[in-house]
Amino acid sequence: MKDSSRVITNTIILYAKVIITSLIGFFTTRFVLENLGAEDYGINNVVAGVVAMLSFMSISMTTSTLRFNAYYLGKDNDEKQRSVFNTSIVVHFIIGLVIVLLLETFGVFFLEDILNIPPTRLDVAKYIFQFVTFSMFITVMSVPYDAVINAHENMLLFSIISILEAIIKFSLAIALFYVNIDKLVFYSVGISLVPLLVLLIKHIVCKRRYQEVKLELSLCSKPLIKEMFGFTFWNMFGAFSNTCKNQGVSMVLNVFFGVVINAAYGIAHQVNSMLSYITGSLQKSLNPLIMKSEGAGNRQRALSLAYTQSKYSFLLLSIMVLPIFGSLEYLLGLWLKDVPDHTLMFCKLILLYNMLCMLTTGLQVAIQAHGKIKQYQLTVSSIILLNLPIAYILLKCGLPAESVVGSFIIVEIILIITRVSFAHKLIEMPIKDYYRHVLFPLRYLIIAVPLVALIDFFVPSTSFWGFLLVFIVKFIITAIAIYYLSCEKDERKIVNEKVQSMMAKVFKKKH
Repeated sequence: MKDSSRVITNTIILYAKVIITSLIGFFTTRFVLENLGAEDYGINNVVAGVVAMLSFMSISMTTSTLRFNAYYLGKDNDEKQRSVFNTSIVVHFIIGLVIVLLLETFGVFFLEDILNIPPTRLDVAKYIFQFVTFSMFITVMSVPYDAVINAHENMLLFSIISILEAIIKFSLAIALFYVNIDKLVFYSVGISLVPLLVLLIKHIVCKRRYQEVKLELSLCSKPLIKEMFGFTFWNMFGAFSNTCKNQGVSMVLNVFFGVVINAAYGIAHQVNSMLSYITGSLQKSLNPLIMKSEGAGNRQRALSLAYTQSKYSFLLLSIMVLPIFGSLEYLLGLWLKDVPDHTLMFCKLILLYNMLCMLTTGLQVAIQAHGKIKQYQLTVSSIILLNLPIAYILLKCGLPAESVVGSFIIVEIILIITRVSFAHKLIEMPIKDYYRHVLFPLRYLIIAVPLVALIDFFVPSTSFWGFLLVFIVKFIITAIAIYYLSCEKDERKIVNEKVQSMMAKVFKKKH
């Protein structure tokens, strides 16, 4: 299968997965919030945040393991692939134990002395902490299997497992209506066992499908362990800084405003995650190709794919964000019975911030594929870490909670400039090519923004059917603006060919 066809097929599969899991997640969050209440939901969010503070180790290893798997797939080196898998199993086991040790050493201190948890629920929070710690260890051990699935671009398998996981979590949310024990404890225990079941499924399936997935610790390579740890050590700064930005700010908000504000912050991130699945589908399809291209020595192809990922990640997010942006208040009310204060503004600012992040997502992957990331990660991570002291200073000065996310946007603009500069330096990317292929086509999209805003002003969403009609109109306006103003001539030609092919098949079936 050609690269373009494979990317389109994988993206469609992942979109289908996104739609299904988002619908399931929509009701799961509503039922969980309804049963737990804002306070317990906030406690669950902030406790999970303590554990997630150390998830940067797992995140950095996910990127590292995928890079090594895809890189050696590009070189068509079977022996090296088997060595990478077995080495990554050992490395992840060590990292998992380190995470558990750190959490057990410092986690309870955070719960008791730092976080603003109601005294009546502190004991419950400690129990939840243990469950989430176990879940974190299992999640770390799943990373090598995720890397193999992604490197082989088997998005169908990935999607099936993700849907199954979403169904299990939805079942737990439904069960909350019927249990008589502490609902927060029940939910936390159930959620912590889900990763274990998912890991068993991944192991069984991957062992049958991929020749490199065979546990033979004798294949572990000390030089490869050193290389992977060296790559991960510097990559870890990036993952750590992003974790501090998200979970650290969550804790800062909790210190100043209490657990209820964390419910609003957590819901806003969930809304963002649902929409980000759309761009994540494209990224999961392109990431292995970028890394394989670099492994095969085809730098020009890797850069071309990086431009495509950056541009279309932004466009795909825009085509969903712009139509719903003015109707978020109605949607939140439809989704949640009681919408916590600050949720609406948190959602809007986080969505705008995430759109900016899309502009360099392809460049980040291309730099990772190159491998020499020490100076890049030190610089970028230091800038990202500024979000945490900035958040504290803003709140200490009496500014509203939303100002924290507003500062994210300013810092991200600085990061865009920094990443472009490093891409030019490390992978010899011509800056003018980035502007020509990514930024210039997107500048016209701003024409659609006032048109969409006018519709929201004159036709506010007050009913479901009214919202649906307005959404369709705004979606069409945004799609037309993207097609005629942001897509190049050859890209419009590909779209036309795909649409004509689909219409021909439908017409043929009818006759």
